[in-house]
Amino acid sequence: MSIRAAVPALAATLAIVAACVAPPTEGGLQGGGAGNPGPRPMVSKRPYPACSGSFTAAKVRLLATGGFNFHLNGMTSPDDATYMPPQLAPDQSPISNYKNLLDEAYGLAPSWLQTALCRNVDVVYVDQDSHEPLGWSYWEVISLGQSSTTPPDPNNPAVGSGKGVYIAVNQKILDDTNATIDKLEARDLRALLTTGYKDVVRDVAVTDTQVNPSNVDTRAKAVLLILAREMGFVTEHELAVQSTPPAVPKCNGSTFYSYAPWTGDSGNPPPAQPDLGRVHRLGDATLGIKPNRQGFIVENIIKRIATPHAGLRGPTAISDMKNIYGPLPEGVGTFNPAWADLLATEAPIEDFVETYKLVALADSNTKITSIVLQYPDNTSSYNILDNLKTSGSTLLSKANCLIGVGGLIGQLQPLQ
Repeated sequence: MSIRAAVPALAATLAIVAACVAPPTEGGLQGGGAGNPGPRPMVSKRPYPACSGSFTAAKVRLLATGGFNFHLNGMTSPDDATYMPPQLAPDQSPISNYKNLLDEAYGLAPSWLQTALCRNVDVVYVDQDSHEPLGWSYWEVISLGQSSTTPPDPNNPAVGSGKGVYIAVNQKILDDTNATIDKLEARDLRALLTTGYKDVVRDVAVTDTQVNPSNVDTRAKAVLLILAREMGFVTEHELAVQSTPPAVPKCNGSTFYSYAPWTGDSGNPPPAQPDLGRVHRLGDATLGIKPNRQGFIVENIIKRIATPHAGLRGPTAISDMKNIYGPLPEGVGTFNPAWADLLATEAPIEDFVETYKLVALADSNTKITSIVLQYPDNTSSYNILDNLKTSGSTLLSKANCLIGVGGLIGQLQPLQ
């Protein structure tokens, strides 16, 4: 079996590792056996129907403390490559503390995202480990060819047991009453730009229709952002492995990546799974795959901050940010938004996921009307949600590839 884990929030990791073990044969919650004392979910009752009643009751479970080592891709320890699948906490009652919040976040999601969360995920975990990222996704599927190494390598450990598809939301974000979309977006930018953040971004502002107080940027909307982001990773992967061998699925004869300025080694397009067999950390480039527009990537922005142009810090780096978010300087061409955000420029998988996330927010019931970056030069970006709708733009083409007629989201099949 093969497992892939993905996290675009904070300095997190995306990993793919391998295993070959027969899947479970019964549904329900069962014990894990010797050396694996906690109950874990069995995943064979598929395909899943729509979540009836409460999303939390149907899908959400509390992960045991230390019940899964995401950073080691499920390895028991750095010295033991035995796969330990996610372990449920013996006491599931704390989930009741988050039921209303999680159900509210699910209720804000567009119907297609609700369907995916119900049909294409076995369990949504609440992760109690504060050292883990705000969200992660992990799946066990047909082996894609990785093998174990000695000593164990977290990039490619020997693993086993099951074919589950999981996502997780960290308990710390559920407990953070100040969590909002703008804070999460700013957090990602800080993780990418590190100490250079303040030189190119002054603030991230989210506005809404303000019809009533419930429409403000709330914690439930932040949780929705995390659910959408992690579901984007699962969707990209599940679309690829629906075919044998795994392949890049097409939307109306094209692929998602054909709309983006991505090239692989020798100019080839990126493969279906561009990070097979290695760990992808936030901000990493992917193998030999690069965006054609080299001046837009994070490394160049940081380089421009560190090496002032004409004795000035920041201005040329801010211009690079404006190439992504807008606006272009007056008289300098026509703005053609190609990226959902800065993170999308870093790797093909991030491009897919960040576009998926932005489409989900735009199509949600959050009543959010704008997401805007404010720059240190007292100017502001265009509304990122409006960038998504710019006629003839690369970003709109990618959005239509996801959600338009013949789009990829409509091609996603339930877990079998």
